[in-house]
Amino acid sequence: MRLSIVPQRSIVDRPVETIVRSRPGSIVEMTLTMQRFGLTFSSEAKFRVPVSGVVELSRQAPLSGSYTRVDAMGLFWSAVPTAAVPNYA
Repeated sequence: MRLSIVPQRSIVDRPVETIVRSRPGSIVEMTLTMQRFGLTFSSEAKFRVPVSGVVELSRQAPLSGSYTRVDAMGLFWSAVPTAAVPNYA
């Protein structure tokens, strides 16, 4: 399996293209974990690799996961906090 993200560095309002190359017919599970505002956020999505052997998040909807439609940035906007939210009271 090979993962490609273009561009590798991007600002928050610019989409990135995520491409996975793997064996046709296999299931690829992608998990995103990121740190923002002192919290850990995560999301996930599963894809069936088409005959071409290439999964493009901007062209293929996930089979399941934290978002359901075709969206290049779905893993980013669907990420939710996975750790306790700090209490500021």
